[in-house]
Amino acid sequence: MVLSSRTRQQHPVPKLQQRKAVFDRVVRVADDEQFLQRLKNRVDRVEIDLPTVEVRYENIKVDAEIYVGTRGLPTVLNSTINIIEGLLENLHILGKKRSMTILHDISGIIKPQRMTLLLGPPGSGKTTFLLALAGKLLHDLKVSGTVTYNGHGFNEFVPQRTAAYISQYDEHLGELTVRETLAFSARCQGIGNRYRRLLELLKREKEAHIKPDPDLDLLTKAAVIGGHKADVVTDYVLKILGLENCADTIVGNQMLRGISGGEKKRVTTGEMMVTSIKDQRQYWMHRKKPYNYVPVRAFSEAFQKFHVGQALSEELSIPFDKSRSHPDALTKSKYGASMKELLKATFCREVLLMKRNSFIYIFKACQVSSL
Repeated sequence: MVLSSRTRQQHPVPKLQQRKAVFDRVVRVADDEQFLQRLKNRVDRVEIDLPTVEVRYENIKVDAEIYVGTRGLPTVLNSTINIIEGLLENLHILGKKRSMTILHDISGIIKPQRMTLLLGPPGSGKTTFLLALAGKLLHDLKVSGTVTYNGHGFNEFVPQRTAAYISQYDEHLGELTVRETLAFSARCQGIGNRYRRLLELLKREKEAHIKPDPDLDLLTKAAVIGGHKADVVTDYVLKILGLENCADTIVGNQMLRGISGGEKKRVTTGEMMVTSIKDQRQYWMHRKKPYNYVPVRAFSEAFQKFHVGQALSEELSIPFDKSRSHPDALTKSKYGASMKELLKATFCREVLLMKRNSFIYIFKACQVSSL
């Protein structure tokens, strides 16, 4: 299914310079919220329901088997002894592991169309919790409890393509530019169901005699046309992140990590001090009463007795109605693009890398021929 030739003529796909001019008019870095609001208003005018996801997690408990030892320094002797003890443990001759609870019986709901902030000191289980929600926990962990997306379990859809977990360690090729890295990712994601939703949007606007904003309409259509979607999405990401000036520079090992960095260490510091037995005293508000340390479990029990915690428990007791789930909310296909498109994107990337490293290939070829 493709857009009609008439539509293509009225709304041609913009070239690089034209796209930049359109983005400058429609999307401003300091006013990205207004741009998103314009998109939302366009959809709301014709009463199209966009897919949303509600994530519920109930009684999540994660245990891990950890090694108990005192040889933490990475000396040759300690490393040798640790290797020998590891072999003995695998043979069940020596047992020095114990079970440690990382997450203990946590429940809650992540509402759609909201931003949720997760706070906690280092080592409190934030990463483990996010991995549990994304369905990416390691298999050697003992996990109990349930995680559902719109009432569906992980076996009913592909969680890795429905929820994106962004690790603090980036996985990208340091020999590609910022633009090339984002464009390759966009090509692998494919168009998905956006094309069908665009057709429904255009149909309803035509029936309601609504004429959309020309520039906004141009970007919307270009973002779902095969072969151009990656360019439009890449330009948009570069624009809102303020990376246009360095779009054609090599990514390296630290650039993308700096984008997602920020003030997370400052944010977690306050949370760590509130729950730490060494630092909590300074937050004690009852000046006339002697200070008593309040453990984390006491905070949890107090929240469950609070009206917010009680309301949460009542909401969790009512199962999510699966009939309310939008057909496009959960991804059931393993890949976003066809195997042909994935192969084509990978082949183009490898050709690009070979051209960029042509000197190395020529030098190795000369070495082989001289033997």
